[in-house]
Amino acid sequence: MRLSEASGTDAAAIRDFETGRLPPKEGNVAALQRALQDAGVEFVSEIGGGTGVKLTVSKGNG
Repeated sequence: MRLSEASGTDAAAIRDFETGRLPPKEGNVAALQRALQDAGVEFVSEIGGGTGVKLTVSKGNG
């Protein structure tokens, strides 16, 4: 629910994406990425040979 609120994306759209029921709309992907980055998630191109994410904890988010 908090990701939905933070990104402005409908919770049902997030569920459909997470379960593979429907592909996400391009605008939703960008909004979700922004919300996750604002929460301290860093998208990286290489982690042990592949793409991934890492959590950056700071005073503001954890």
